[in-house]
Amino acid sequence: SGLVGSEMCIRDRVNIENKKIASEKLPFDEFKELALCINDMLDTKLKQEQNILLKNQEVLISSSLLGEYKKAVDAGTIVSKTDLDGNIIYVNDEFCKISGYSRNELIGKNHRIVRHPDVNIAIFKIMWKKILSKNIWKGVIKNKAKDNSAYYVKTTIVPILDINSNIKEFIAIRYDVTDLVKQAKKIRFQTTDPLTKLPNRQKLLGDLDNKNKLKLAIFNIVRFKEINEYFGFDLGDKVLKSVARKFMEYIKGEGIKLYKLQGDEFAFLSDEKVDDEDFKECCRNILFEFKKTQINIEGNNLDIELIGGSSFQKNYYINAEMSKNYAKESNQEFVFFEENLDIKENLVKNINCTKQLKEALKEDRVVIFAQPIILNNSNTISKYECLVRIITPEGEIIPPINFLNIAKKSKMYPQVTQVVVEKAFAYFSKKNDEFSINLTIEDILNKDTVNLIKQKLIEYPSTINRVIFEIVEDEGIENYDQVSNFIEKMKSLGCKIAIDDFGTGYSNFDYLMKLNVDFIKIDGSMIRYLDHDENAKVVTQLIVSFAKKLKIKTIAEFVHCEEIHNIVTEMGIDYSQGFYLGEPKLISEL
Repeated sequence: SGLVGSEMCIRDRVNIENKKIASEKLPFDEFKELALCINDMLDTKLKQEQNILLKNQEVLISSSLLGEYKKAVDAGTIVSKTDLDGNIIYVNDEFCKISGYSRNELIGKNHRIVRHPDVNIAIFKIMWKKILSKNIWKGVIKNKAKDNSAYYVKTTIVPILDINSNIKEFIAIRYDVTDLVKQAKKIRFQTTDPLTKLPNRQKLLGDLDNKNKLKLAIFNIVRFKEINEYFGFDLGDKVLKSVARKFMEYIKGEGIKLYKLQGDEFAFLSDEKVDDEDFKECCRNILFEFKKTQINIEGNNLDIELIGGSSFQKNYYINAEMSKNYAKESNQEFVFFEENLDIKENLVKNINCTKQLKEALKEDRVVIFAQPIILNNSNTISKYECLVRIITPEGEIIPPINFLNIAKKSKMYPQVTQVVVEKAFAYFSKKNDEFSINLTIEDILNKDTVNLIKQKLIEYPSTINRVIFEIVEDEGIENYDQVSNFIEKMKSLGCKIAIDDFGTGYSNFDYLMKLNVDFIKIDGSMIRYLDHDENAKVVTQLIVSFAKKLKIKTIAEFVHCEEIHNIVTEMGIDYSQGFYLGEPKLISEL
């Protein structure tokens, strides 16, 4: 109606002008030119009116859509808006529900109203610095409700800019992850070895943290692998229990604490209350006692020998491990780090192994084996894990435990990884199977390795949706930003991500919640005890439950028998991997 009214107004004006022109007897050519000019003006005015109408309609549609978007966000998340000083100007119902405050109690208050006193103030300083720089901040925050109870929210804070690119306000979108954090804490507090019930490696590392004047010794059982292979894992487990009991007898009253580490490793720890010489004497006595003692297990009399190393200096764990390894290499029973100051140098300069690796790389004798990963609900092969090996000129297969540490120390590790990447992509580009490649933090931080991966994804586009990068979880992800960026880049291309060896060592659940991963592989040191250790079952079930809530698939490692496979399937673990289901084979023999 607005358009019609405008058009009539213009046309009335034209009629008046025509009458006036006629009365003045204007020449016909000039009259014609004037009429055309007026018609052009009329068309222009009509087009302007039509454009305004269309824009008004677009604004109405956009406004309606924004309302729907807001409704969707409010329904599924915890939302608040604050001004530039952190004062709350909007909260949704979910925010009120989780905090326990009413909307009237929150509006106008500073966001400190829900700040938990446990949270380090430095976190908020970093957050404000980032958002005031017009960047988005993400993190998990512990908050305090009105009733003083704690809750955890995965938070994204976005600065809202006006048309002049100035910050107008901040909007925070949160997800309640309280249950996940509580589960993570339960699992993190599992610091007991499930077999011997002794404090484990995680507990030892905590006890070593920032302490001085300590004494640490680490022992291995000599040829324990042979006991497992000849008598079986069940008898091997009984040997470990028996050795643990004897250790406790030998150190009783000595002021020394005993730990059970991974595999067949045990550790002793004491503080300044035990004299250096007394600690050394204790270590020597234990070696002597085990030499003259046999352990009877199921009618088998077993001679148990020990080998070990010790350190009284900072970096206790690393130094004691190096001393123990040096004792193995030099055919000694026990080595004290302080008495062998050339240990590090001798380990790094292991000429024979370094030479062997160099020649293997040069002669293309670094090869790929692949082990099947089974989908539990169908017992079919779902994917393969690529594993590196060396083949000697004589045809002997050298496992990675014998050369990867040397590769890292001799700066050849990136070359080994790059060979795996090259050969894995080349082989599986001709197949339809999913395949995984192990990457350490060192690999992710190595530009040449990452560039090679990107190059292979371009060269073999059919592998993009089938490749899985397994990030080896070692002592924690120190370079979180770089790892997160690598994961997001690979995920954006269509690749999948797994966290390897989860359940031992650092096992940082906070990182797991932040990192966008598809799989976690539950470490074999947990899986192998599921058939007879209730504690291992509880911890494993917690990990499975935690992963399901994050919509992460789980893979059980070290599935060595039918009973374990049945248990992990019943627990809801998605995939299994182990010698019972398939041994690693050279990829050309698959």
